[in-house]
Amino acid sequence: GLLGIAGMQVKALQGATIGYQHTLVTLAAIDAQERIWDDFASRDTCDEVDVATVSKLWKDHWKNDKASNPLRGVKWSTSSLQRASGNEGDTACEFTVEIALGDGPGGLDEDADVYDYTFMLPPKLNFSD
Repeated sequence: GLLGIAGMQVKALQGATIGYQHTLVTLAAIDAQERIWDDFASRDTCDEVDVATVSKLWKDHWKNDKASNPLRGVKWSTSSLQRASGNEGDTACEFTVEIALGDGPGGLDEDADVYDYTFMLPPKLNFSD
């Protein structure tokens, strides 16, 4: 009886933790998008966005390996912020954020999930040209 209830409680806590981690992955992806927008604001066109620098700063901010970091299980070596492949012409301002979430608490997510977020920016901020 009590052992079964304790087991259900542990499973509920693990599920809540996974939901929290997935929410933070979304927040980290939105942060990457905001950082791209910030860099874009000081450029003439989105082609000039310094994706490599923005990506490094973004990863450095989120990859804290302390036990208190809910995203400590993210595989930052395979996570990325980059221009979407094949970008030319009208789609040159499309970016992709990939976050590889490693196994969750207690090894729950054995198949490390990769979350893809794609967003587009306008070709330039000054629309009067």
